[in-house]
Amino acid sequence: MRVPSHGANPNKLYEAFNIVPPKSIIDFSVNTNPLGAPIALKNEFNKSFHFVTEYPDIESSELYSAISHSENIPASKLFVGNGGSQCIYLLSQLFAGKKVGLLEPTFSEYRTACTAYSCQIQSILLNEFNNWQPQIKRLKALIREVDVMFLCNPNNPTGTIIDEAILLDIIDYARIHHTTVIFDEAFYDFCETSISMIKYINEYSHIIILRSLTKMYHLAGIRLGYVVACENIIERLKTLQPPWSVNGVAQHLGVLCISDKAHVTKTKQLVDEERRRVFQHLAQLHYYVSPSTVNYYLLKDPVYNNQQDLLIYLLRQGIVPRHTYNFSGLDGMYIRLAIRTTEENDFLLEVLKRWKNK
Repeated sequence: MRVPSHGANPNKLYEAFNIVPPKSIIDFSVNTNPLGAPIALKNEFNKSFHFVTEYPDIESSELYSAISHSENIPASKLFVGNGGSQCIYLLSQLFAGKKVGLLEPTFSEYRTACTAYSCQIQSILLNEFNNWQPQIKRLKALIREVDVMFLCNPNNPTGTIIDEAILLDIIDYARIHHTTVIFDEAFYDFCETSISMIKYINEYSHIIILRSLTKMYHLAGIRLGYVVACENIIERLKTLQPPWSVNGVAQHLGVLCISDKAHVTKTKQLVDEERRRVFQHLAQLHYYVSPSTVNYYLLKDPVYNNQQDLLIYLLRQGIVPRHTYNFSGLDGMYIRLAIRTTEENDFLLEVLKRWKNK
């Protein structure tokens, strides 16, 4: 069975399980904003056609300026790429051949990219019995052994976060042992109380922050991500990046989105309210749910060791979950679901209730 390596590909998933898709489906494998793109972006899109016909600003000057102003960081510590994935691959290239540490399960692209650049990967497997939190002694032991440490916070696919005090302890420990720490904060802005390491970027030269504009602003097709780091790392990344990586439409729409703070506030409120409501119902139905703080979560029916039957059942009902076969340490024992609109979440809950009663 060959399943797609990412979510957001319903037809490929139906094909992998040899299932004919229902007429109507809801894609719960996508963890972008359930409200969609900002209204300002939708209104502006038709006016953006001239960016298609012109060469983009090769330096993405306006976008750099907008992010710099929004995050209160100098543009010299900023790198903008063609989505978070390009940033991950360029960082992996930057540290090619080095020893890399991972806390897994986590975003599978770290392992894929690091493997492509001959990095030596060591990992710690987390589990639900510790609420997907690392044991600090084990984490510090790993930091001593590696050159680079990837920390996804909030983590994908569990949705869990590591406390800021622990992160600061890790940063200080990593500095002593000359280990670079990469914090992937692609989903930080979905948290009711956001934890970000950007505010420490001037204090620590050995930390790197990775961000995505794809998730909050529903820009999956545009591809925008950025890195915040010391000037030396930023300059080295720029030498690795192919020219014209960030197209003109992406630059223009990215500037518009970053200025729309109301969209972020509205999204946080919806996600927080719906997550609490959905989790309450799932607990009553006796499902396990990871203690997520964002817009997605792991789910399993504890009656089953493998969730493939549940996954197939959901597909037949028109609900597309994210499989977990390619997440180290999960191996299909969970599925990942997104927080969507109230109506869509209600439909999911009804289907999951029918599964329990079948």
